[in-house]
Amino acid sequence: TNSALAAITRLEDIGLERFLISASVRGLMAQRLVRRVCDQCCEEASPVEGEAMISQVVGQGADLGAAAREPARWVTANGCAACDHTGYRGRIGIFGVAKIDDEWREAIIDGLPQSKVFAIARRQGFLTLLEDGLLKARLGLTTLNEVHRVCGADAG
Repeated sequence: TNSALAAITRLEDIGLERFLISASVRGLMAQRLVRRVCDQCCEEASPVEGEAMISQVVGQGADLGAAAREPARWVTANGCAACDHTGYRGRIGIFGVAKIDDEWREAIIDGLPQSKVFAIARRQGFLTLLEDGLLKARLGLTTLNEVHRVCGADAG
């Protein structure tokens, strides 16, 4: 699926009964790889766009926790001989992880809509792929452009 939370719907779509899903699923995870910025040639970037996006996701209920309080280091990828002029060296993961608890199990059995399931996940601290990517871009591990390339606008 495109997001961790969409896995429940997908399991229903392939014919699994809700009671079986709630009894057997312990957690959900979505992951993507983003390119890691080259430490040798990256340069500081303007924080305006990134911080605006961080503010937007916090306004939508994301609890970015301690990572959002770390000093920001927004960067851009330039390119050098060390990274073969790409601006990136290696990859890092971005993740959306949800732990299934009793509240989740009841929601699955009751067939609650995706918006209610998302609210349950938020209360548990769930971050979408995009939000985790933004945090990693804010720390200078990747770039905002790379997060947009991999996640698009609606990754969950």
